[in-house]
Amino acid sequence: ITVDLLALYGLNQQITEYAQLKNAVALIDFDEQEKRIALIQNGQLRITRSIQKGKNALIKAISDEAKVDTAIVINNLTTNGLSDSDSSLGKIIQKHFVSLFNDIQFTLNSLSLKLNQHEVVEKILFTGQIHIAKDFIKFCKIMNNFGISTENIRNIDELLERIR
Repeated sequence: ITVDLLALYGLNQQITEYAQLKNAVALIDFDEQEKRIALIQNGQLRITRSIQKGKNALIKAISDEAKVDTAIVINNLTTNGLSDSDSSLGKIIQKHFVSLFNDIQFTLNSLSLKLNQHEVVEKILFTGQIHIAKDFIKFCKIMNNFGISTENIRNIDELLERIR
């Protein structure tokens, strides 16, 4: 399913529980070439950012460091996902995903400062190519770089299930 950021915002507004949130909600769309981050505050889309570092750059960085073909990295991500911390490739993959989380957190902090927003992001919703990594949401919750309640880290599939 391909959903652009504005459509995701509209989808977010159709779910009463999400539309009524007073604190900020972050929508993070991760595609092949970039990641797009939108911040919703009091039900309004306030600001968006595009960062030119998407799935392809992440896989290439992992591939370069591990000195393996990108197909091997993709295969490992889809079969073992982020729960493989035993192999050297698994450790490199986890390292790069932690770096990805740090990039996202930095961007969220920057956007919050730009909006002079003092409250924390209450929910984070991921969509796009990030789900190539098996157990992505689980790993995200374990790492919890975002400093929010782990039940508030979701993916697009959970949203779509609610409106079906």
